[in-house]
Amino acid sequence: MSHPQAVAQAIRKHAPDAVLVVFETGQLATWFHLDLRADGLPAVCIDARHAKAALDTAPNKTDANDADGLPLLAEAGFFPEVPVKSWEAMRLRALIGGRAQLFGISTELSNQIRGVTKTFGFVVPKGGG
Repeated sequence: MSHPQAVAQAIRKHAPDAVLVVFETGQLATWFHLDLRADGLPAVCIDARHAKAALDTAPNKTDANDADGLPLLAEAGFFPEVPVKSWEAMRLRALIGGRAQLFGISTELSNQIRGVTKTFGFVVPKGGG
């Protein structure tokens, strides 16, 4: 399962003395990083492009080989750690992005209405609300 609590349980069961938990950047990276850290695990997020460059040297490129290669990268210290934003920063970013999207939709809709009505001879002036 790819849920932070399931991963944390598996790590505690199979590697209770884990020094470092390494995973690549991706859409779920923030969630994983913050939840694993909250569970007390030493989670580190690394740039997927850097990991790919190092892991591409393997003769057979598979997910299993990548999973075997990430600990080797961590052990060698051959990776730049990616800073992960806090929950608060992510919430703020989502709110700002959502607001910008809604504002854009509103502007497009009002312009569409003005354009369609102009075709029929009704000139709707630009408005602020």
